[in-house]
Amino acid sequence: MKTLATLLVLTTMSASAVDIDYCKNLQSLAGTVMEMRQDNFAMSDLHDTLGDKRLPMLLSAYEVPLYSTVEYKQKAIVEFKNQAFKACVEKGES
Repeated sequence: MKTLATLLVLTTMSASAVDIDYCKNLQSLAGTVMEMRQDNFAMSDLHDTLGDKRLPMLLSAYEVPLYSTVEYKQKAIVEFKNQAFKACVEKGES
């Protein structure tokens, strides 16, 4: 599992226009957030690490059910990562 330090590094990056590298980093952060959500990590602890800037991502992650099987957990992680990347690219294009 990725560490909270990794989350902190990824949350300090910022985007300009359509910055694919930024969107990939955001996708990675989303995957880590969802992985930790699926591991039943406390939302308040994640918020302490991510801060208010990533609160919308955190809230979205915790709207996803907590799955009991590895297969469904992995599906949730991949879907959340894809949604984050798509939203980032679309936001940069607008």
